[in-house]
Amino acid sequence: MNKKLLVAACISMVLLSILMPFSVAAENQSSNEIPSKFDLRELGMVSSVKDMGSFPFCWAYASIASMESNALMQGFNEFDLSEYSAAYISYFNSETAPLSIKDEGLLPYAGSRWTTNGGSPWFVASAFMSGYALIEEKDDYYINNKGNDFRFSLNGNLFLDSCYTVPVSDSDTIKKLVMNNGAVVIEIYYDGLIDMKYNKNSNVYVPKEGNTISHCVAIVGWDDDYDASNFAQTSPGNGAWIIKNSYGKYDGKEGYYYISYYDACFSLARNAYSFVVKNTQSFNKVYQYDGSRGALAIDNTDGVAINFTTENHEDLTGVRIWPKITADTKEFIGSKATISVYTGSVTDEDHKLLYTQDYDIVYAGYQTVEFDRAVRLEKDMSYNIEISFDKPISYSMDGNYMPKNEEYLLAEFVASANPNETYVKTAGEKQWLDAYENIVNDTPCSACIKALSRTLLPTEYLPFRAIKIAAYGGFALTVIAISIFAIITIKTKKNKQENI
Repeated sequence: MNKKLLVAACISMVLLSILMPFSVAAENQSSNEIPSKFDLRELGMVSSVKDMGSFPFCWAYASIASMESNALMQGFNEFDLSEYSAAYISYFNSETAPLSIKDEGLLPYAGSRWTTNGGSPWFVASAFMSGYALIEEKDDYYINNKGNDFRFSLNGNLFLDSCYTVPVSDSDTIKKLVMNNGAVVIEIYYDGLIDMKYNKNSNVYVPKEGNTISHCVAIVGWDDDYDASNFAQTSPGNGAWIIKNSYGKYDGKEGYYYISYYDACFSLARNAYSFVVKNTQSFNKVYQYDGSRGALAIDNTDGVAINFTTENHEDLTGVRIWPKITADTKEFIGSKATISVYTGSVTDEDHKLLYTQDYDIVYAGYQTVEFDRAVRLEKDMSYNIEISFDKPISYSMDGNYMPKNEEYLLAEFVASANPNETYVKTAGEKQWLDAYENIVNDTPCSACIKALSRTLLPTEYLPFRAIKIAAYGGFALTVIAISIFAIITIKTKKNKQENI
C-alpha cells in the first residue's frame, strides 16, 4: 500500500471514530421519538387473531396476545400460547389443585365459578411470575387431552419475565412500550363494541361516562391523525388506538378496531399492561410467599423485606419485585431501589451483608431484577432480602384469601401470610414492622418479593467446601506448628540457660 492510500485510510478511521458516537446517538434519539402513526401489524409483530368463544377469558387472551407479540419483537419463534391454561393457572396456581379438571367437573360448560367470574391481566402476571413456563396450545392438557401436565413446570420454551404497569392516562409511555415491547393490554367499556353501529372501518367511540370496565383488548398501534368524523358518532378530536380483539377474525375488521382517544373507557380504566417474556431462565427454584394476585398494597413505604431458608446449596441469581401505581393519584413516580442480601433474619442485629445492588424502577408492575453476580448460599441457610427506596412508593402485598369451598373449588393459590416472613418500613419509620401484624386493611399479608435461585450440582459446591475445609485445616495446622515451634524454642532457651 502506498503512503497516500495509507494516510487516507488513517484519516477515514479517525473520522469514523469521531462520527460514530453521533450516529449512534442520533439512532437512539430517533428510536425514542413517537411517530404520529404506528402499526405492529405492518411489522409482522402480532400473532394471529384468536376467538375466546362465550367464556369471559378476554383478560387471558389479551395478556397472551401481549406475550406473543413481545416474543416476536425479540426475534423468538412465533408462539401459539394457551389462553385457556393461562386462565386456569391464574385461579389454580397451587400444585395441589386438581390435574384433571374434567374429572372435577370444572370445564367451562360445567358452569364452574372460576369460568364465569372473569379476571384481569394482573391475575396472569401474578400466576406466571411464580416461574412456571407458559403453556403452548399444542401442549394444553385440557384441550388436547394428552395426559401430560405442564402446569407447574420450570422447564419450557417461554417464560414471563416482567409485567410493567403504567397509568392508562400516560399515552406517550404506552406508545413507547408498544414500540419497544409489543402489544399492550388495556381495559375498555365492553358494551361499546356491542352497541355501536360501526362503519366499514370498524370504529368505536363511546362518549358517555359512568359505565363499567368489562373487557380487555391489546393495543397494537395508533394513528394520531385518524379523522374524528370516521366514527359513527363524531369524536371531539382526531386520533385513535388500533386494538386487537378476541372474537375471531370475522369480528370488526379482521379482528381489529379503531378506538377514539376520547372514548369514555380511558377515563374509567386505571392501568395498561406490557408483558415481557424470555426463552430461558437462570434459576430453577423460586422462593415466595405471595401468589394470589397481590390485591393489597401498602402506600407510602420506604422499604420491604423478606426472610427465606434455603433447601439446597444454591446460587441466588435475582429477585422479583412489585411496585404499584398509587391508588388515589393513579400515578407512578419512578424510584431507585437498593436491594441487599443478608444472612439471618431481617430483625437480627448481627446479620452479615452478602450482596447489594441498585435498581432503577422506571415502571410499576411485577418485574425481574437479575443480579450482576450470583450469591452463593449453603443448604439450610437463613437469609433475608431487604429492598429500600429513595422515595416512598406504593408496594403490592398478598395473602391466601380464597381457600377451597365445600361446594365448589373457587380458587387455590400458592400464597401464605405468617409471622416473621415479610416486613415493611413505612415512611419516616426506622424499624421494620412485621407485615403479618395487620399492616394493610387489618389483614395479615406478605410482601410480593420472590427470590430466584439455581440449585448447585455436587461438582459445583463440593470443591468449594473442600477448599474451605482445607483452608480451615491449613490454618489449624499452621497454628499448631507455630505453637510447637514456640514451645521448642522456649525449652531450648531454658536448657541453654541451665547449662550456663
